[in-house]
Amino acid sequence: MTSKPRVVRVRQGTPAWHEFRRTHIGSSDAPVIVGESPYRSALDLYVERTAGAAEPDAFTARLFKIGHAMEPVILALYAEETGARVRKGRVYEDRMVPWLSASLDGETDGAIVEAKWSSSSRFRDGVPADVLVQVTHQMAVARVAACDVAVLTPRDFTIHRVPFDAGFWGGILALETRFMEDHLIPGIPPDPDGSASSRAAIARLYPEDSGEMVPADPETASIVERVLARKAELEALTSELDSMENALRFLIGERTGIEGPGFRVTYKRAKDSQRIGWEEYAGSLERMIDRAILDEYDLKSLYTYTKPGTRRLLVSRMEEQG
Repeated sequence: MTSKPRVVRVRQGTPAWHEFRRTHIGSSDAPVIVGESPYRSALDLYVERTAGAAEPDAFTARLFKIGHAMEPVILALYAEETGARVRKGRVYEDRMVPWLSASLDGETDGAIVEAKWSSSSRFRDGVPADVLVQVTHQMAVARVAACDVAVLTPRDFTIHRVPFDAGFWGGILALETRFMEDHLIPGIPPDPDGSASSRAAIARLYPEDSGEMVPADPETASIVERVLARKAELEALTSELDSMENALRFLIGERTGIEGPGFRVTYKRAKDSQRIGWEEYAGSLERMIDRAILDEYDLKSLYTYTKPGTRRLLVSRMEEQG
């Protein structure tokens, strides 16, 4: 692990940092490329690099903010737990492979620190595969022999030591190189997988349709036939499942549930809930307001929003013409 990396003088989270990341493969990209990310697909990453990052939804943006706010807390807990002096992590670029980069959370003498905040049980059995790929990429670029993954959950704080594995890194680098050379450089998108991430990426690539219908080649026709066959199988399985579940509801009757060897079935009533009928509420207010005021301020237009349409995939069999 020779040839120290180049320190990039850019602050994480700034526009300059985002532009730097656009031309590099970083540690958070590695699990996506390897196929270990539970959140994103390779096609999604490709679209981000070639068309720009999509604005995250409100929920995701809030999680990012929470994670960023918790980072110094986690690093402080790590320093208190280990007695190590933790330096703010820097951004590195590999000198041998200049499109490789890593943005670190923290650094100590001889190791790096990856701060993780999690409200789930992902780290209950150790470091998940996607995080192993991420920190291995970081260690390779930063040229260090170990990474401490510091995890804060609502119930606990744990530290997981991950040593650098050169063989593991070799496999990761091979896939990252293939992604760069086969897709990013020539501008050829990778094949989509079945994830919602890929579906969203396709929608960004092709937001509009031209109205043109084209004849299917043999490969496409084969895919359509398989889709139609799977839809028929799914409908049959869904119908069978619905029938069996209704049979259980009927057998349980007025009781709470049934138990048996290795299973438990309950049939409980959910708690009552309340909701405000906003349309009815607005209609009542509208009738109470003077018509001249409504016309003057055009309140309906003020609170009328346009929801962009989305493309829907409909696969159906045309009836044969007699």
